[in-house]
Amino acid sequence: MIELHEIMRQRGDSLFTELLCRVRTNSCTDEDINVLQSRIITPTSRDYPTHALHIYRLNKDVDDRYKFMLNKLASEEQFLIKAADATGDKPIDLSNVPDKRTETGNLHTTLKLAVGARVMLTVNVYVYDGLVNGA
Repeated sequence: MIELHEIMRQRGDSLFTELLCRVRTNSCTDEDINVLQSRIITPTSRDYPTHALHIYRLNKDVDDRYKFMLNKLASEEQFLIKAADATGDKPIDLSNVPDKRTETGNLHTTLKLAVGARVMLTVNVYVYDGLVNGA
């Protein structure tokens, strides 16, 4: 087992690092709550960052956001890619594969893409090439 002892992503911001540690241990101060609430921004805000990464709790919300952003790329050609799988050189019949990502290791049976569409990996694919969860 490996235990991590050093915070890397927020290492230049000790105040925010300490705040996140208190959030993690459910020991937030009133000031922590005020700081977090001051960072809230809604889609109706004038300076809302529409192209910033959005993180959602539910897959449905992720899918809705992806469809919304794909529609903004309507001028770009879109592609529908169907999943293909094989064991060695033998193709696997995917006709009986469930269409729910919760039953397929979070994999889609089809994926709609367009030039300029942003995607995020949710599992490590090939670490040495940087194809990692969150990339």
